[in-house]
Amino acid sequence: MMSGLDLVRYACIAHHNRDSSESTILAEFNSADSSLQELAHQCLHKAPPHHSMFSHSYRNQTYTFLLDDPFVYFGIFDPKMPKSDQIAFLGRLKEALNRL
Repeated sequence: MMSGLDLVRYACIAHHNRDSSESTILAEFNSADSSLQELAHQCLHKAPPHHSMFSHSYRNQTYTFLLDDPFVYFGIFDPKMPKSDQIAFLGRLKEALNRL
């Protein structure tokens, strides 16, 4: 069971065009820091094309991608949230989109 959902700073579901590296955000959650949206756009532009999952920590934030072409599930998390919970959270976003 996931805990610490208050450790999710930003999350989104994006449609990614691999040919142009452009992403369109379809849905997003922002914990209140308006600068995270621009940061997320930059991260999505650099989404690793040959991975199904990718995570990187920098400056007290963890950036986690779950890629399922053409969709990208992306989150910016407090590093106190275990990586397994980050992946599980993004996986639930993926499951929710698949149910639509």
